[in-house]
Amino acid sequence: MGETLGWVMIAATIVAWAAWWFFRRPAPGTVGTDSSGGASSGSSGPSGVQRALAVLCVVAAVGVSIDVVLVGHSGAKSVWSDVAAGAPRGGGDGD
Repeated sequence: MGETLGWVMIAATIVAWAAWWFFRRPAPGTVGTDSSGGASSGSSGPSGVQRALAVLCVVAAVGVSIDVVLVGHSGAKSVWSDVAAGAPRGGGDGD
């Protein structure tokens, strides 16, 4: 189960990078940027690509969160399975 976390993190990083890159570009039809570095106030709302990237970012964040919880749960289950199975108490010397 832990092998999938790396791939999920790579995919989420790519989506985050694409969103960062796309949202930093000025919107088509705008002349420049304002003093904060964002698109100038003449731009009209987010484009369809920006909305799609925003949705992909949310999906990636939820996917990473779920995968981290599942990996952690399976690891904890594996570690504590001996305790739940009734492992012998004491030193094991038959005392």
